[in-house]
Amino acid sequence: MIETDDALASLCEAVRACPAIALDTEFVRTRTYYPQLGLIQLFDGANVALIDPLGISDCRR
Repeated sequence: MIETDDALASLCEAVRACPAIALDTEFVRTRTYYPQLGLIQLFDGANVALIDPLGISDCRR
């Protein structure tokens, strides 16, 4: 589970050389019509990473 900025930076560096990745997102709509990002799942062909966007302060890396 990726829950920190440093862990996300390491993951991004590791998958940068991958020719393709699969990405899936899960959104939460509890008591609102506006979706809130709840989970990001990333697969690089060999490994799956679960990213908790609530623990990441800057997802623009």
